[in-house]
Amino acid sequence: MAGDAMTNTDKGAVVLNARIESVSIGLDRDAFLCGWVRVEKQDGFHQGFGGFVLGGIPGTKAGRHSEQRNLAAEWMVGVMRAADVEKYQDASGKIIRVRMCGDGFHATISAIGHAIKDDRWFCPAEAFKKMGADHD
Repeated sequence: MAGDAMTNTDKGAVVLNARIESVSIGLDRDAFLCGWVRVEKQDGFHQGFGGFVLGGIPGTKAGRHSEQRNLAAEWMVGVMRAADVEKYQDASGKIIRVRMCGDGFHATISAIGHAIKDDRWFCPAEAFKKMGADHD
């Protein structure tokens, strides 16, 4: 579920403070519904988080909404809980934490979390796996 406490699945993960610059949900390649959160991390670098296929247009596997879990709702709720907002669009400007995995410029954000509430982490890969979705 969105907002579960962070698990220690990423060995060597580093947690940094960050500010959400923008949130968006849109159609990538005119077919796949994807969510993105763009952040500025405490080290001054900017990075995107997301890109998971949350749904799609009719006629595509991703567009079979009656046959799949509501990944878009899970994404939005996870982001809103991490940012502590009631409206998705209000997440911009909020301070959060990011869990970084990997080294240097190859590091990715695997989860976002509330700035001070430890139980408000959102890791899409873990959340979607619990829902039975195939997002490695």
